[in-house]
Amino acid sequence: MFSFVAQAFFWFECLRSELAQGVILLQTDDPAARPSGITANSYSSVSLPPPLLSWNIAKVSNSLHAYLAAEYF
Repeated sequence: MFSFVAQAFFWFECLRSELAQGVILLQTDDPAARPSGITANSYSSVSLPPPLLSWNIAKVSNSLHAYLAAEYF
């Protein structure tokens, strides 16, 4: 039986291989527990186990405060 991390990694790689342009969706909750999300088409894979990504967000983004306050996303 695969662990949750192994399954998540498998589906992450399957999804990445299907996206022609490499668009990702990033979601987190803001400090008031409201969902906040963005799409990004410029990102880099940092490591595989665990699957880590590097991406950038504009300082003028409406979602910036949610990502700065988030423990994870």
